[in-house]
Amino acid sequence: EVLPKHPSVHDFSALVAAVARHRVNTPQIGAAVDSAWRAAALMHAVIRLRPLPARNALYGAAIAVAYMDAAGEGIDAPYGALVDLARDIEAGHTD
Repeated sequence: EVLPKHPSVHDFSALVAAVARHRVNTPQIGAAVDSAWRAAALMHAVIRLRPLPARNALYGAAIAVAYMDAAGEGIDAPYGALVDLARDIEAGHTD
């Protein structure tokens, strides 16, 4: 909804890497899936690896929200916090 219907992909390997990274449940190996950690890992990888020619921060944030919704969980961040986080990740100020 936030991007063109068919956004061009600059680097498909970056998308594959983002998906592979989010599947690893690092904080709780052997425990239940931590949806928030996986959504954050997916968001971080998409923003830092920049698979699209533009709007990777927006795409990464949208994917995190969609992932949490698909997992049946929500994101209860203050207004604008997700956008600020995406910008900080993109600038390399946070991980």
